[in-house]
Amino acid sequence: MWEQRVCRKNKKTTHEGISLAKWRRRLALAPADIVEKTLKNTTQHHMTVDCKNRTNMRQHYQSRFRGLKLPRLKEVVATDTFFPSEKTSMGHTCLQFFVGTDTDRWYVQPLKKESHNSTALQEISKNVGLPLFVKSDCAQSEIGEKWAEHCRDHCIGMLTSEPGHSWQNPAEKRIETLGNMVIANM
Repeated sequence: MWEQRVCRKNKKTTHEGISLAKWRRRLALAPADIVEKTLKNTTQHHMTVDCKNRTNMRQHYQSRFRGLKLPRLKEVVATDTFFPSEKTSMGHTCLQFFVGTDTDRWYVQPLKKESHNSTALQEISKNVGLPLFVKSDCAQSEIGEKWAEHCRDHCIGMLTSEPGHSWQNPAEKRIETLGNMVIANM
């Protein structure tokens, strides 16, 4: 009886043609304002999925929502490129260094050229997870087209430190720590 009164009062359509009363029932009869806020915040990044309404199903060769496919890290990841004095046996001349600002987890990806650092970001996304934000210095390779496209496709925020202020990037300090560890062990 009470549910019927709620349905008659709230005939307003809110999301995908479903009335607010039906959404309230689906969400354990939460208050109307909570349901509206929930729908607003949970459907803001991706368009509606209309697969149920299709008569001819399509085969998708790429994921429609790439940002939801991979696991997420719940932290900001700082990154920087550094150049060791020696070339590796596989021809790597530089390394892309990633460090989690909360967990202090390090991830190092060897590169043959500095311009390949967008592939290092793709590797950390695939192997470790997608960060909330990537904080880097203002190097052109770290704010370039491929890097920005990957961040845009996977809903990763980009933060940069001010030019000439290397202490704003936490990866710089960790690279120094790594250098001291190598010197101590040699």
